[in-house]
Amino acid sequence: MRIRRLLILATATALVAAVSVAPAVPTSRAGCSPSRPAVAADAAGHVLRPQPRGAPIPCGTTTGFGAGETRIFATKDAVIYAPAVFTPGPAGLGYGAQLPGPRFQLLTSPGGLAVTRNNGASWKAVLPMGMTWQPSDEQEYVDRTSGRFFFYNFGGNPFPQTAAATTAPDTVLFPGMEAHLMWTADDGTTWHHATACCPLLSENPRFVAARASRGAAQPHGYPNVVYFCANSNIVLTLPGLIRVCSRSLDGGSTWSTPSLLFSNPIPQHAECGSHGEEFGADDGTYPQALPDGTLVVMVVCGGHTYLARSTDEGATWPVVHVSGKPLEIPALDELRTDTAGNLYGFKASGGRVLMRVSRTGVSWSAPILMTAPGVTEVDAWNPAVRAPGTAAVSYYGKRPGEANTDGYLSATRNALARAPVVWSAMVNDPRTPMLNDGSSRPPPGDVGFLDFNGSDIGPDGTAWGSFIQDCAATDVAPPCGDGHTHAQYGVRGFAGRLVRP
Repeated sequence: MRIRRLLILATATALVAAVSVAPAVPTSRAGCSPSRPAVAADAAGHVLRPQPRGAPIPCGTTTGFGAGETRIFATKDAVIYAPAVFTPGPAGLGYGAQLPGPRFQLLTSPGGLAVTRNNGASWKAVLPMGMTWQPSDEQEYVDRTSGRFFFYNFGGNPFPQTAAATTAPDTVLFPGMEAHLMWTADDGTTWHHATACCPLLSENPRFVAARASRGAAQPHGYPNVVYFCANSNIVLTLPGLIRVCSRSLDGGSTWSTPSLLFSNPIPQHAECGSHGEEFGADDGTYPQALPDGTLVVMVVCGGHTYLARSTDEGATWPVVHVSGKPLEIPALDELRTDTAGNLYGFKASGGRVLMRVSRTGVSWSAPILMTAPGVTEVDAWNPAVRAPGTAAVSYYGKRPGEANTDGYLSATRNALARAPVVWSAMVNDPRTPMLNDGSSRPPPGDVGFLDFNGSDIGPDGTAWGSFIQDCAATDVAPPCGDGHTHAQYGVRGFAGRLVRP
């Protein structure tokens, strides 16, 4: 969000007593709609005739909590949705419901996470470190090797500065402003806390984990090196803006600051000449991991997009050169890597999301359409990649002439094939749109205040997407028809997925 306010904290004891959870449904396919399976299309978006067998089934359930900018992650035993916005407050309306406008409501409501262990049939509230947090611009990550879940929250953190934090190297630049990072190895039952560079007000930073590079520092007590890259929204001693990457060798318990990834107006990469790297609060130029521990990242500057590679655990980020020239790749919004080291680039264009794939980073495939046939308007999309050839995109979509906005998932199992097949489906019930564009909530029909939504591919290959769903046409968060009240002008969390038949 672009406007920030401090979080009004509620005690964990009072909060848990006020939170209600949807009753359990004794089925692993809660919310599924086998009567409307996903539709298969080719790379150009043409519906295949006849349809291939094995069409995934769309499923969707609400979390029972309010929501805002969302993320979703699938571990071995659970699915974690962020945020869960709570509504204790007077008359059960919640702190945010008493203030005008959606931004104030989200920023002044206490929040945490929602966790399901039965594919969305029921959800429970989880409080990182046993405390509530500002449910806006939170960022999370799951290390797929270990299943460890990492959590960062934008501002409003209740922790005082510790002795370890005040002596951290980054306090020279950001005294008293470290980012608070947490991790859990048991899907939220127990938590651990640490601080790292950069400021607690760094918007939309990201994590990534990778095996140790050969000849570099080795992790201890944890199998991978974990990285946290963040913008310096508040810089006290340096001009301009920088993106700093910190590193943990013990699974997130302590962090060091190895390098500057980007800076502007003076660039970190000579290939940029006099142009600073282009980055901000909502771009996708963050490192991705390859199987050998190498990190790759897009470098955008002066109208060019280069591929950079770090083989020294984030100490340096040199641009790759081929035949003596810097390696320029297609202009992309997001970069992902699969477990075999293949690269996937995503870009929104003309109301659609396109994906290109590359085995080396040097040559790239033609664009593959990753939105449903007939959808011509896309907002707040997010990609995920896992096993070789598997990719998914979650997004809000509209078809021509539609008054409302729905939630969609598109996924492919053979992105590396010559003729990939993309399966797409609406995850919400068509009778209950994801966003009611005719509502009276301000601004009508707007999802633009959402910087992002979420997606993931679980260990079993299930594609997941996180959304918000309207449950009211007013600004006071009345019941949504599910026995709950929801903060942020009557918006509830919604998790969709595509499952194999």
